[in-house]
Amino acid sequence: MQANTNAADPNSWQYWTNVHANYCPHKQPYFLAWHRGYLYYLERQIRLVSGDVGFTLPYWDWFTNPHVPAEFTDQASGNPLYCPRLNTNVYSALDLSPWASSTVNFQRGTVNSFEEKFETAPHNPVHNIIGNAMATMQSPRDPIFYLHHANVDRLWHAWALPDGRTMPVPSDPYWAGTFTYASGLTILKEQTYSARTRLGYDYDRASRPTTMPPQAQVGRIIRVCKHWPFAQSPGNRLLPRHGCSQHRHGRALDRRRERRHAARTVDDGARHRRGRIDGACSAAAIRHSRAARGR
Repeated sequence: MQANTNAADPNSWQYWTNVHANYCPHKQPYFLAWHRGYLYYLERQIRLVSGDVGFTLPYWDWFTNPHVPAEFTDQASGNPLYCPRLNTNVYSALDLSPWASSTVNFQRGTVNSFEEKFETAPHNPVHNIIGNAMATMQSPRDPIFYLHHANVDRLWHAWALPDGRTMPVPSDPYWAGTFTYASGLTILKEQTYSARTRLGYDYDRASRPTTMPPQAQVGRIIRVCKHWPFAQSPGNRLLPRHGCSQHRHGRALDRRRERRHAARTVDDGARHRRGRIDGACSAAAIRHSRAARGR
């Protein structure tokens, strides 16, 4: 995907960067939901490009491990995960207040809106502290972007679990309509309501943060699939995020499913987003997936 320089081709890395630049809602309703659909469609495209039907994105749990994993900072020639960054420790971005005070409402404009608070911090500061491309609307050019947003999605998922937290119910007009990602590429808003029940994937860890991590903790990534289209480094420990194909919380199969929605067919990919990689390979290494073939 990296080798493909045709920004009009969905098989190119720049295509998905432009989708984000042109359509992403920032400081607006649906910030979290739009990104959930964005990650969903990117995963689907990577599967098509790589031929790996079990591919799923990992997440970088920066609330536990605030240092960018070493694989993203290694400047060795040909490292597809490296790009220039201003900082590699996002500890100062972390903020517990979205969980401490926003125990009820999700939607913007309501008291203690989780979405609004969470976008303000820690989401935005993670982008800005890392800097360079990550601090712009071209942020998906940096491979760490996708692991950052997979973690954002995981934390929204964790917030939405019990304990009195509420989102607009699926039948609420809030979920009416569609999200647009490109010409002809849309998804029903209601399909982004729940990762688990609507899009068919889960996370191995869905707990809300309650304490700040040690500043010196080494970065870890949490991955989403069992099989990757590139080699693992020796010693990496894997804990992907759940994609539930046959059982929702088990070690699951990476088997492809399809679900038909009212407006269009959405490929449910049975994603297994679980796991931890200590200093791991990133989803962005997808740029190696068939890139050598010019795809």
